[in-house]
Amino acid sequence: MTTNASAAPDRERLSYDAFAAHLSAAISLGDPPRETATFEGLALDSIEVFELLTIVEDDLGALISDSALESITTFGDLYSVYLQS
Repeated sequence: MTTNASAAPDRERLSYDAFAAHLSAAISLGDPPRETATFEGLALDSIEVFELLTIVEDDLGALISDSALESITTFGDLYSVYLQS
C-alpha cells in the first residue's frame, strides 16, 4: 500500500444527516435540507453559500478546489465534495 503525502489525514466523516444539520444550524436555515435541495431553491444568497463553503473547509476540514466549486449546486453536491476531500 502506498501513501500519498498530500492526502488529507484520516478523520471521521459525518453522515449526510449530521452534515446537513451542522450546516443548517450554522446559517440558521431551519430544518436540514434534503440532498437534492438546491441553494437557489432554498433562497440562499451568494454570501450564505460562501459561508457554507467556509464552514465545510474550516469546521469540517475539507479542501474544496476551484474546479469543484462549479459543480456544487445542491447540498448533496457539497456533501460529495466533502466526502472526497
